[in-house]
Amino acid sequence: MTVLGMAIAAYRMADEGWSAEEAMKEMQAFGFSTVQHVICPGLAEYEENFPERLKKKPAFQGLASRKGPQSN
Repeated sequence: MTVLGMAIAAYRMADEGWSAEEAMKEMQAFGFSTVQHVICPGLAEYEENFPERLKKKPAFQGLASRKGPQSN
């Protein structure tokens, strides 16, 4: 559940233009909690740094053209 939740959050941020806060709120709505951060600290670091990677990594260029969850 933890890795899948982060994958969905990353997709939301990369493809749908969600902020990290919006993606985290959705993860929390589906049961993700700070306990998962304790169990898998690498995942927490990835989540925290993903928005910056999204801006800088060439592989992500052209993504995040839509804005937030209300665009669906």
